[in-house]
Amino acid sequence: MEASFDLARGTTLAVGGQNVLNTYSQVSALAHWVGERYSEYTPWGYSGAYYYVRIGYGWGN
Repeated sequence: MEASFDLARGTTLAVGGQNVLNTYSQVSALAHWVGERYSEYTPWGYSGAYYYVRIGYGWGN
């Protein structure tokens, strides 16, 4: 999920995240055998929520 905004001429701001609701799957017995708690093949990953802010500036055009 990402939202992008134009702040000024040539400047953009992007705010986003992955797994924004911090969803985890059930504990996997197979993943536990290799030292993990959750399967790496879940659609939301196994590291919890991830958020970011990105500011960009472009010269020219």
